[in-house]
Amino acid sequence: MHEVLKNHILHLLQKDSTPRKLVHLEQELGIRGELKAAFREALDSLCAEGSVIVGAGNLVRLVLSRDAWQSYSPSETKVGFHDHPDPDARWENVSWYMPRSEFPGRIRQALQAGFPVIVSIQNHGVLLYGADYDSNGSPITYYIKDSYNTLRIIGGSLAWDYYYLSGADLLHVNLWEMTTVKL
Repeated sequence: MHEVLKNHILHLLQKDSTPRKLVHLEQELGIRGELKAAFREALDSLCAEGSVIVGAGNLVRLVLSRDAWQSYSPSETKVGFHDHPDPDARWENVSWYMPRSEFPGRIRQALQAGFPVIVSIQNHGVLLYGADYDSNGSPITYYIKDSYNTLRIIGGSLAWDYYYLSGADLLHVNLWEMTTVKL
């Protein structure tokens, strides 16, 4: 019964990707009486597995992805997993070190698979969510979403903006670390 309830909860949340209040989820699934304890156990199990989150106001949400994320760092001397370059990273964090020349291909692979790339440049992270490529498949520009807004000219007027384009070569030279879904 426990696994059946878990599957019904996940199916309902996946059906339209809409979070639901706990009481409404119970109603939609027809949970009454002695089933309430089994329902709570199934929900607790899903939370422990990382499949759902029960947040403020007893709002039940599906966790969007269970993909593993991987850190990558440039090095011309190390290859493979080594300590993460960020001195503030948790002690168990590691990064996959590889030659800087391999980063454009790894970025392209992630973007083509539909995943963003978080790039660290001078201890600041930006989200890379798209790219333009030349006829040979080499990157020209990257589409960036930054957490810091920058004054730019937009439509002939000055405006604060969080989105911008970056030259690919400039990004590759300054890239310190990147993280994306492990492919």
